[in-house]
Amino acid sequence: MKEQYQIPETLTSLSFKAYLQSQLARRCSTNSQYSLRSFAMQLEIDHSTLSQLLRGKRRLTERMIRRLSDRLSLSAAEIDAFVGFEKLQQPTESSGIGETQRLLRDTLSLISNPHHLNILELVHLEQFKPDARWIARLLDIPTDEVNIALSRLLRLGLLEMSTPTRWTDKSVGSATRLSDFITEAIVNLSKRLQGISVASVSLKQELVRNGDKVKFSTANAEGGRMGQPVMQWQIMSKNPDRLAEFYNKLFFWTVDAENALGYRQIDTRSERGIKGGIWPSPPDAPALVQIFVEVDDLAECVTRAAELGARVIVPPQALPDGDEMAVITDPDGLPVGLMKGRKPQVGNTKEANRK
Repeated sequence: MKEQYQIPETLTSLSFKAYLQSQLARRCSTNSQYSLRSFAMQLEIDHSTLSQLLRGKRRLTERMIRRLSDRLSLSAAEIDAFVGFEKLQQPTESSGIGETQRLLRDTLSLISNPHHLNILELVHLEQFKPDARWIARLLDIPTDEVNIALSRLLRLGLLEMSTPTRWTDKSVGSATRLSDFITEAIVNLSKRLQGISVASVSLKQELVRNGDKVKFSTANAEGGRMGQPVMQWQIMSKNPDRLAEFYNKLFFWTVDAENALGYRQIDTRSERGIKGGIWPSPPDAPALVQIFVEVDDLAECVTRAAELGARVIVPPQALPDGDEMAVITDPDGLPVGLMKGRKPQVGNTKEANRK
């Protein structure tokens, strides 16, 4: 865990133009005779074309990125990542654009912050505790930073909360070497970008086929199943403590963070309405209010949501307090939490009804 954290040059930016600029600068710094023309010759491209690409006067097409990447001996995964980022810069109506942006942000944060690998290393310890506060003490970082990293690992499929007392490192081969971890991150990005592209095309084709068949009904096709209730709201905030203090003074709500994840549970101190919480969000993510809907079968609901056009952001997880949770985004890109409460325990009604 004390290994010096250095990011390979290829991964410091997903902008291919920035990567080309850094490559030219590096070559010039080690060889005083090296120039733009020299770089162009190596890339087998006209020097004026290269100049326009580096100055942003000419758009980097997918074909050009792949051609130049091949000259630079980049891996297929790295090339796909660069192509995916460049596509984001172009106007598009793709329904996968929001998820792609989140994926790119998550991957860049993953490879630039050692906390993610450190957490996965801790999971393998015999004395490991599935407690964000315990992890924070060992890594000497705030609990909020731990929770932001945990959320990112869950979204990227690198961590699974298998049971309330057991977390599983899902990285390939349970990579503990920094180089392996970063390589896997970029390969994972490549695969997910491809998956988003395929899913977006499939959804658009399905909407075109069924556009004139859409019907809404107050009754469920399976015989009028009961609707699923909203059980909790959650505020995603870059400054959870400040927000908790604000709502305490404004609405007299109380906050309790004494739980395994250090989750700021909000008690509105009213018999009406529902309770909520505050969860830390990364600096580059927007603040928002999210709802959590209780479902009978979490896995079945996640599958059905995906079939209806939702995207699974966090697959079903077993939280330390016994609840199960998943997060999806609806077709408009809004995140929605799904939850299945733990079964009430006989003789412990207060704890069973805490949420």
